[in-house]
Amino acid sequence: MIKRNTSIIPYIDGIAVHWYATEDMTFPDFYEIFITRLEYPQFFYFPSEACEGYMKIDKGPRLGMWKRGIHYALSIIGDLLVGASGWTDWNIVLDLEGGPNHVQNFVDSPIIANTTSGTVFYKNPMYYAMGHFSKFISRDSIRIGMEVLKEEKLFALVVPLKIVSFLTLKNQLVIVVLNHDPTHVQSVQILDPNQGYLSLTLLPESIQTIVYNLASSPDLFP
Repeated sequence: MIKRNTSIIPYIDGIAVHWYATEDMTFPDFYEIFITRLEYPQFFYFPSEACEGYMKIDKGPRLGMWKRGIHYALSIIGDLLVGASGWTDWNIVLDLEGGPNHVQNFVDSPIIANTTSGTVFYKNPMYYAMGHFSKFISRDSIRIGMEVLKEEKLFALVVPLKIVSFLTLKNQLVIVVLNHDPTHVQSVQILDPNQGYLSLTLLPESIQTIVYNLASSPDLFP
């Protein structure tokens, strides 16, 4: 629409996207988003809707399904790496059937409420996956680059380790590391030339977040 009518550009602040590009999360649209940001750097980019359990072959809530949490982490890291200013789930809370929904589109959610009891709710793996980002990467943090000393393609999901890092207003460095390999343990060393290095071992399909105070304050914030 923007290409067809460039006169609307002054009235646009940002671009919202959904994550339903493919059925199995094998080739999400990270590259297309990256190219769009290069063409329109003045816009913010916000993933405004995502959910699990929307496919017919695996429909609705699946309490405790770990791979759905891994999908969330994979999507969030991928979006942040290409410049997303945030990320949000679609539903937040649903009932045991994946509703209510006015068109019977029953899906999964980070929190599932037992509406019969009125007092019981379940936190799915997606909830905890989101927490690695929402709890530690505070508002107005700045994403910083990391040099990966191993061959890795930014948009290749076959690479088992995905890493993103942010500098917070508290002068803390936050590094989120995801091993989305379903069977193999992965080892990684994080080197900070000013403060030393840290060795991590990540179990299959696991996430670790590292937070530490910087010895000096980079002049990155306005």
